Amino acid sequence: MRPQGLSLTEQVENLLRQLLDTEADTLAQQVGFTKRRRKLTGSAFAKSLLTAVIDTPLPTYADWLQSAAQHGVSVSPQALAQRCTPQAAQRMEAFLQRGVAQSLTCGVPDSAPLLERFEGVYIKDSTVITEALASVWQGLGVPAGSAAALKVQVRWHYSTGQLDGPTLQHGRPHDRHTPYGIDDLPAGSLELADLGYFGLEELAAKQARGQYFVRRLKARVQVFTPEGEPLDLEAWLSQVGAWGERAVLLEHAVRLPVQWIAFRISEACAARQRQRLYRYARKQGGRFRVGRSR
Repeated sequence: MRPQGLSLTEQVENLLRQLLDTEADTLAQQVGFTKRRRKLTGSAFAKSLLTAVIDTPLPTYADWLQSAAQHGVSVSPQALAQRCTPQAAQRMEAFLQRGVAQSLTCGVPDSAPLLERFEGVYIKDSTVITEALASVWQGLGVPAGSAAALKVQVRWHYSTGQLDGPTLQHGRPHDRHTPYGIDDLPAGSLELADLGYFGLEELAAKQARGQYFVRRLKARVQVFTPEGEPLDLEAWLSQVGAWGERAVLLEHAVRLPVQWIAFRISEACAARQRQRLYRYARKQGGRFRVGRSR
């Protein structure tokens, strides 16, 4: 419950203040970051680092020292370097998880009436940070991509505001190797995810458990009519106006019945998608034809 008279912004500010002033030191002791009273405490370390990163995404030691001085801490570059340890990384990861979970819990969204029929609405996604500690986080390798990459996976329970994660992974595995599976989602739930999470085996398993999902259709996946005949996608899409939907079967060991929704996108959006596909084709050293988008 939100305390009387406090806005959502004030709620988040109070939680972050508690994290930075109190829980940062507790977390630092739990992971072995601090074992005795130091000038650069867990709280001072977190405040200095966060302030430096907000001002400069890739801060130098000079930026970090200036940020530390703003919080009343005077240290040398060597002292900062000595504090950048595995324990410091574990502590900041725990701090991030605690902060994100508490902040988002304050902001439970007002669900649309359409979504209230589901036993929870879940949204999962990931982002990749490149050039992130090659000795720790494996990327795609050269020349396919960065030799170092860190993948951050999250799953948001839209109905309650709770967040699972963030969970850190090597950048190399595919999104489908997410730590958030289907076993812990209830029957009747709805999950939304982007194309990186498309997998017919997983979708079939979700359907067998009574779970609902929304995914974009992956290229080269065969689509059939409910009678089992191949569907002429181009012919059907040419008949669709602003939007259309129909029941179809997706190629699978056992044909997967889904409801397919197609809608026309703007020409500007279509142009951006074509350019992205052209860049991908050039990167792969191949060519392919890009038709009109829907």
